[in-house]
Amino acid sequence: MLRALNKISGAAVGFVLYPIKSAIVNAFIIIGTFVLATIIILGLPILSAIQAFRTNEDDRLGYAIASLILTGLLTFFIGVPFAIIVLAAELTLAINDVIRSFIAGTLDGYNEGLFSHVINRFLFDFSYFSTSLTGIVEYVRTLATFVAPHNDPQPMDEAAFAALHDKTGQEVVFSPLSEEELASAQEKEGIKTILDKYIDLDARLTKLDQEIARGQTPYNSDLDEMMMMDIEIPVLVVKMFEVSPDQWRAVPGTTKISCDIQLNRWLGSENNSHPTTREPMDNANPHEDKNTKYVITPYTSKKDSKELVEAADLIRKELAKVEVSLPEAGLGVVKGVSSLVNQMFFGQGVVSPATPTATQGYTP
Repeated sequence: MLRALNKISGAAVGFVLYPIKSAIVNAFIIIGTFVLATIIILGLPILSAIQAFRTNEDDRLGYAIASLILTGLLTFFIGVPFAIIVLAAELTLAINDVIRSFIAGTLDGYNEGLFSHVINRFLFDFSYFSTSLTGIVEYVRTLATFVAPHNDPQPMDEAAFAALHDKTGQEVVFSPLSEEELASAQEKEGIKTILDKYIDLDARLTKLDQEIARGQTPYNSDLDEMMMMDIEIPVLVVKMFEVSPDQWRAVPGTTKISCDIQLNRWLGSENNSHPTTREPMDNANPHEDKNTKYVITPYTSKKDSKELVEAADLIRKELAKVEVSLPEAGLGVVKGVSSLVNQMFFGQGVVSPATPTATQGYTP
């Protein structure tokens, strides 16, 4: 009963708090954009006039006024329309974010519970509630990856390269999602993103499997997603993040097919950066403020893909969840409270709860 109460309260609080947080975050983004645009549109002509006044010996005032007018016209006819377009786009995204937050808050609260997830995300997460903020953060990170290569190259030695290889040695039992499971998953909006990434990765690995089945090495260079060179020893490179101490999961969408030999040559002779993301492979950038690492896994079949296995497991668990509507859950709580009152005041026994299924109690 307490678990049901936690889910219901989480759904209710998420339904209220998530849109509020989304509206607040997006409001700050829009206000910040407006202030920045105003400063640029008004400030550029003034700065231009000051510069013209300082650099011209004759008729300083005339040059300053002319520069002020010309720059003002440019910023007005170019800057103002551009600012309006950006603000309109941010406003549209903000409205979509707020609407989405009603659904996301309800699902998050119901699936994760009030105190374990909803309150923590409401207080400390920001980019989740704003598409505009997420875009800004991703742009800054992308810009940083382009700046990073200008640093002195730091080749990786053999010991560091060997440390990237997966040494868990765990036997993985894996079967790809069936056509029926894929069809069912397509109908669940909450797992659409992870499903799309699963389908994309599965298709890429299927092509690699077909190439391996031919038995002719080296394999086609078109399959190499990092070095674009012939593959002699196929490996999968994936970025992992630490969900809890010594527990790691694949960052969705980061798995790349490559060649162990070519990758070793690149990291040993060039530098320690990822060939496509340009981040250090032995010191990966954080993912959602969590520790990360790159892992290289020798590839023999799809079970070697950590991301594919985890995605299939998550999708299956989502499909297996018992669909309980909020009204039904609320009715169960009322019955539980009523039964408890009967026991306390009238001595009637409490009805034993139904035996939970294997999927009940799972929290992804």
